[in-house]
Amino acid sequence: MYQNVQEKRSFQRVACRNVVKFKIKDSLESGGCLARDISDGGIKINLNEFVPLHSEVNLEVQLATQRIVDCVARIVWIEKMPFMDRYQAGLEFDNNRLEQDVKIKIHGYTHPRH
Repeated sequence: MYQNVQEKRSFQRVACRNVVKFKIKDSLESGGCLARDISDGGIKINLNEFVPLHSEVNLEVQLATQRIVDCVARIVWIEKMPFMDRYQAGLEFDNNRLEQDVKIKIHGYTHPRH
């Protein structure tokens, strides 16, 4: 039976395969990964290791060839990918700690002018 499920996201998501560098706050864990999608409010990434919910993460997201933005985000969901030893995680940007120029760059990436 089909159920009408209402979308809860507040921001338009854009599919991507962008390079992301990350550092988990209060941890030695850091590394690189790929983003799966991005919006003004957050980013979905693939990870090789499990990261606990609510962990604070410092990100360097490559939006374009010469455009890298630094963000602070928090893990809001994480799930193991089927048949793999990898995880997908949804991170919400900390808008209170996001520089205005970073917000503008992310918005420009997620809402390109045609």
